[in-house]
Amino acid sequence: MKMKIPLKLAGVIGVDRSYIKKINQGIRRPSLKTAGKIIEAMAGAVSLEDLRPDIVNQVHELTISKKEME
Repeated sequence: MKMKIPLKLAGVIGVDRSYIKKINQGIRRPSLKTAGKIIEAMAGAVSLEDLRPDIVNQVHELTISKKEME
């Protein structure tokens, strides 16, 4: 992830600072709910693709598969 989540946002979004550190280090991935809170708290400075590229890629693959089936 290019932009780091400020540790001070931990209290705002209701998680521990250590959890934010692990997200920044790439050790943990936030849930969709937590990712949404991070995106909102950072006013869109990070995206779902930044935080959960695995989910964005899965949605993209499903979209392609659906189009191929039509």
